[in-house]
Amino acid sequence: MKLITKAQSIFSLIILPLISLSSLFGQTIDLGTLSASNIESSGSVNLELPAESAFNIIDRFPNDGWSVDTEIESQFIQWEINPFENTPEADLSSALDTLQFTVDISSGLANNLAYNELSRFSIQVSDNGDSFTTISNFDAVSASTINYVDFSTTQLDTTSDASGLISTTDAFNDAMNQAIHSITFSVSNDVRVLRLIVPEGYSVDNSFLFLVNEITTSAIAVPEPSSYALLLGASLLALTIIRKRDLQ
Repeated sequence: MKLITKAQSIFSLIILPLISLSSLFGQTIDLGTLSASNIESSGSVNLELPAESAFNIIDRFPNDGWSVDTEIESQFIQWEINPFENTPEADLSSALDTLQFTVDISSGLANNLAYNELSRFSIQVSDNGDSFTTISNFDAVSASTINYVDFSTTQLDTTSDASGLISTTDAFNDAMNQAIHSITFSVSNDVRVLRLIVPEGYSVDNSFLFLVNEITTSAIAVPEPSSYALLLGASLLALTIIRKRDLQ
C-alpha cells in the first residue's frame, strides 16, 4: 500500500508537471488578427482621411486611410487591442504571458502625388494609454512595395536603430505604388495600446504629406521561460519532500 501511495505521489507531484513542462516547449497560441478600437491621432491633414480610415480593412484603394503632415511636428496614431478577443481561454494561462505582435502598415497608395509612402517611423506600446514605451528591439522588420499597374514587387532595405526608429529605403513616389511594412516585436501580456509615430520634419521629395492606407495587428502568445523554471522547481521540491519522508 505504501509503494502504491509513493508511486501515486511521484506521478502526481513530479511526472505530471514534467509532462506539462515538455508540452510547453515550442508551443505558441495563434491569437489571430485583432480588431482596433478607441482609435486616436494627433490629427489629419484632410478631414476626409481621418485616423479611423486606417482600420477599415480597405488596403488597396487610393485615397483611403489616415493623412498626416510632419512639417511642423511629429504625428501619431494609436489604437487599442484585446489580444485574447479570438481566444479568451488563452488569457487564463499564466504560462503564456509574452505576446508577439505583428503590425502590418500599408501606405502611399493615393491619387494625389503629394502623399508619400512611409519610410521612417517608430512603434510605442502601453498598458493603459497613459504612459508609452518605445519599442527598440524587434524580432523582425521588413518592407516591400507593390506597383498596381504591373503588380511588380520590390523588397526594400529596412533597419532599426537603438532609439527604435525604423528606416526604409525611400519608395519611388508613384501614385500607384504602395509600401507595405511588417513589424514584429515581443512584449508583456499587459500591453493593450499600440501607437505609430511619424517623426517631425520627415519628408520625401520635399513633401511632408503621408498617407497610411491600412494598419492591421495580429499576435501570438509565447511561453515564458520562467514558466519552465517554475514547473521544474516545483517538481524537484516535490521529489525532495518524498525522499525525506522515505528517510523518516
